[in-house]
Amino acid sequence: MTASRRLLALPPALPPAGPSAGEGPDAEPAPKPRPRPAPAAPPAPGAPEPAAPEPGRRTPTPAEIWPPGRRPAPRPEGDDASAAAAVAAAVAAVLTPAA
Repeated sequence: MTASRRLLALPPALPPAGPSAGEGPDAEPAPKPRPRPAPAAPPAPGAPEPAAPEPGRRTPTPAEIWPPGRRPAPRPEGDDASAAAAVAAAVAAVLTPAA
């Protein structure tokens, strides 16, 4: 028996074509679209105007948090941190006297 005849004798690898999972009598119904919200109605004539919002806490400025001369240096992040560490090590190596 030749190789081509042996291949023809094998059962098919895939089932015969038919309705997909999204079709047929057992398929789930399609989801219904969500209704749109109704547009906001304009205020009725003669209605009082909405009250002004109450004043809230404001964020203090850095000058209010840190007294003059005591503000910390910004911290480098990410790749800048490793570069800053390398620069600091190089500066320390240059400034350290040779023994």
